[in-house]
Amino acid sequence: MAVGLPTRRCVLFAMAAAGVAAGDLLRGVAAVGADPDKIGLDKVPAKVKEAASKAVPGARWAVASRTVEEGKVTYELEGEDATRRKVWVDLTADGKVNEMSYLIELAKVPRVVTAALKKKMPRFQVSTSYEAIRGGKVFAYYFDGKRPRDKEEISVTVAPDGKSVEIDED
Repeated sequence: MAVGLPTRRCVLFAMAAAGVAAGDLLRGVAAVGADPDKIGLDKVPAKVKEAASKAVPGARWAVASRTVEEGKVTYELEGEDATRRKVWVDLTADGKVNEMSYLIELAKVPRVVTAALKKKMPRFQVSTSYEAIRGGKVFAYYFDGKRPRDKEEISVTVAPDGKSVEIDED
């Protein structure tokens, strides 16, 4: 089971981990095969905003982007949930939620996941961790960090059962 992390999301997560203000998250970010455009929240279709708010009750959206990839339009809304935890929601143009990701403390990541990460990458130092949800279920945990040999942060995706650990190769 290989679950990949889109390039623009890796960049956004790394920027969030570095403490960049939510309003600046999408400035200058480019993804392979996609053209993300930062847009005003007022430019997001109502049904997309409604679907995002239904998926994350009490969310306060701060940033939006629109991406066209292979002719398909998607929107990503970023902000904070009701508990002030960072959240990202990726939706189709008709308001279907593709994926939600939450910033999560490493201590709250299931032990089977962190054990699999440690086994595959014993010297990896996690800087930020995320829980990714699709169809109402956690389908992956994303980690940003470095190994001693890495010049820049890398992203690693681990399945919730710990059986798959994938390094995001941009």
